[in-house]
Amino acid sequence: MPPDDDHNDNPKTTKQDGDTKPSLATPLADFKFPENQENKNDNDKNNNEYPYPPKSLPLISLKEGLQKKATPWTLASWVKLALTLDGRDKITKVCQYSARMLAWWFAGQTNQVKRFKALQASLTTSRKAYRLGRSLIEIQKIRDSGLLELFFFDPTTTAGKNIAKADPAWKIIGSALKIIGLLGFWAGDNVNFLTGSGLFDDYRVESQKERITRRNQLKTKASLFANRCYFLGAVAGLVTSLRVYLTFRQTTLQAAQERLVATTSRVEETRGIDDDDDEHTKSKQLWNQAKQALDAAKEKQFSIFVTLLKSCVDVMVFSNNPGIDLHKKFRGKKNHEGFHCVCGLISATTVLYNNFPNAKK
Repeated sequence: MPPDDDHNDNPKTTKQDGDTKPSLATPLADFKFPENQENKNDNDKNNNEYPYPPKSLPLISLKEGLQKKATPWTLASWVKLALTLDGRDKITKVCQYSARMLAWWFAGQTNQVKRFKALQASLTTSRKAYRLGRSLIEIQKIRDSGLLELFFFDPTTTAGKNIAKADPAWKIIGSALKIIGLLGFWAGDNVNFLTGSGLFDDYRVESQKERITRRNQLKTKASLFANRCYFLGAVAGLVTSLRVYLTFRQTTLQAAQERLVATTSRVEETRGIDDDDDEHTKSKQLWNQAKQALDAAKEKQFSIFVTLLKSCVDVMVFSNNPGIDLHKKFRGKKNHEGFHCVCGLISATTVLYNNFPNAKK
């Protein structure tokens, strides 16, 4: 007597020409698609599809910041980066500080130290050529920063501008001080580079030794002036960047997160309504808009954090440079050479991130 079909999980088979084949008489009623299991998990799926954001605000938003950039594992991304002036300069800076770190690492081996010190000096000089004329860029930035409009407000010159959306005074002044510091740095660095080429030598002096001595004196003065200007600009940038970061986190980012929480609650309230209902459809659309707004805010927050990080390491680097030497004045010795190199590498990396091509959307 054949077994009951209700308890037979395997289809009947018949022997034909030595092969085992399914029988045409096998009932198909026993086969079921996993629709019931899918329907059973509908609530879990909906819960995962519209999750509540974390209660605490993120500090960095690393994931969103990295997602907007192209993959670093393709050569095309690096080629596009190297074709930009800042990108090529910072790639050279990474090589420069890497050579300096290797010279520190091999401190006990004289020949290796000479090798990497020479490479560092060559890369340092080569970077100066990229900076010729950059003071003009900073002058234009000052004009675009709104500093003149802040102190010399004239309705005739601000016609057509949206004054209500202008940056606050503290941000305009802080950014302007940073730009002024950079302007002085570029000018001093340009004088240092051109002096090293002999452009400002007095060739009426017959003694080459005396000309080189005067050249080195002028180079030292220009270098000290450039370092001090950059340090003052970096301090102004650090204070401004920190306040921008905290303000953005407490206003824009928090508002975006609260908006997403509200729309998530609305989706939960309309969950029992038919998906074709206008109210439920509208709540899901609002949730998607709120999620996109929060993701955009997180991307912006990461960019602000990168600027803040660069300001921190720049202050640390230039506080250790000749002309400032805060560590030597207050601690009696220079800052740790390895830590100094790491800060320089981080500073270069932040600029590489900003200039790295964005991912295609």
